[in-house]
Amino acid sequence: MAAGQGFGGRRPDARSLDRETVQARLAQAREQLLAGDLAAAERGYRGLLAGGVESVELYGNLAVICGRTQRQTERLDWLERALALQPDQPDLRFNYGNALMALERWPEAAVAYESVLAARPDHPEAGYNLGLVRQRQGDLRAAAAAYRRDLALSPERAGGHNNLGRALQDLGQLGAAIEAYQRATDLEPTRLAYWNNLGLAQQEAGEANAAVESFRAAVALAPDHAISHRNLALALLDRGAFAEGWWEYEWRLQSDPEILQAPVAPRWRGDWAEQRELVLVAEQGFGDSLQFIRYARRLKQRLPRVSFLAQPELRELIAAAGLVDAVYGLEDLEGRPDVCWEPLLSVPQYLGVIRDQPGEVAPYLRVPEDRVHYWREQLRGEGPVSYTHFRAH
Repeated sequence: MAAGQGFGGRRPDARSLDRETVQARLAQAREQLLAGDLAAAERGYRGLLAGGVESVELYGNLAVICGRTQRQTERLDWLERALALQPDQPDLRFNYGNALMALERWPEAAVAYESVLAARPDHPEAGYNLGLVRQRQGDLRAAAAAYRRDLALSPERAGGHNNLGRALQDLGQLGAAIEAYQRATDLEPTRLAYWNNLGLAQQEAGEANAAVESFRAAVALAPDHAISHRNLALALLDRGAFAEGWWEYEWRLQSDPEILQAPVAPRWRGDWAEQRELVLVAEQGFGDSLQFIRYARRLKQRLPRVSFLAQPELRELIAAAGLVDAVYGLEDLEGRPDVCWEPLLSVPQYLGVIRDQPGEVAPYLRVPEDRVHYWREQLRGEGPVSYTHFRAH
């Protein structure tokens, strides 16, 4: 509710100030609030409080000031005072719900919004906010119902369609989610998040071609947005467009700068004439390291020396496989001017890896025999113990 409207309610009670003075000072504070001079407005309202004045407008606008200055607990207190004077005012209770939502008091906020809708079913914002609260609570069906109720009143609200799509996607209703996201992009085609959400839903639904086009739309809107490029890369790889997909996948390094820890050395970047030792750098999870280390064998066929900066938990296994000349920790590479490095998951683009030519397919990892013996002894009596080679997928 706009500050200039006040919050309705009863007239000020001036025990220490005359009526005309109270009205003039309320008007002055209201104008200061509308002009954005929050400090002056707050001084004016607090001066009225000191003079014994109480009113819904005074309490409500103090709540507005506290909300804008991120004093959410105090904001809630002023709204409770206003509600004590006028408990059935829908807009006042809506603002109370907003204060509770800002404090992440989800159940109470839901009750507040539901009371607003009970009193005023056509309230323009309460249904949307109720959907937000239900979504945060994890009650996705209730969230979807709230968004649909809101969209029946405000069908042009792109954010409502987008949030409905998120709730439906989390419910596994991918077809309906895609429809909701598409409506959001139709209404606001310049919103980057809507295109990414649409693409992710299409990818989850197995619509790789459509996902690629959605992510391309996102990249066109923000050519330097790393997450959009990363999403496009994964969709391209899923579709089998490996050459462009691997190239786009380089954006992952910008979307998550902490994805790897590299030595202080130049990056290799596919220079086959390089004579320094190439250190492949692990990134992401154990599975990525175990899958992509297969390409080290092909690199060794063309480069003088290839090593691996591995996660501590995998060093013994990788060393035993004989795929690289050495396995390092980051501390081992300090002060090494004779090395260059490359992220492990960047290697396929330089080797021309595609779906029909994945590279290493023979078993390339083997558990050391002493570890097999150790665990056989540890699990003796627990039933058969077996292990397997890692193969290409």
